[in-house]
Amino acid sequence: MKYATDHGAKKLFMISNSGLKAALHIYHKYGFNEIKLNDYEYERGDIAFELTV
Repeated sequence: MKYATDHGAKKLFMISNSGLKAALHIYHKYGFNEIKLNDYEYERGDIAFELTV
């Protein structure tokens, strides 16, 4: 995250799996918001997060 923001990223996006409860907790802890997941053709990803910095 720091590298991305240090190099000008204004928005961070990630796809994850809803079964990874510990990871989901960390995403929320760092301010990521769940967003609608469109068809990203990533078989194991069923939840998406975004953080605007």
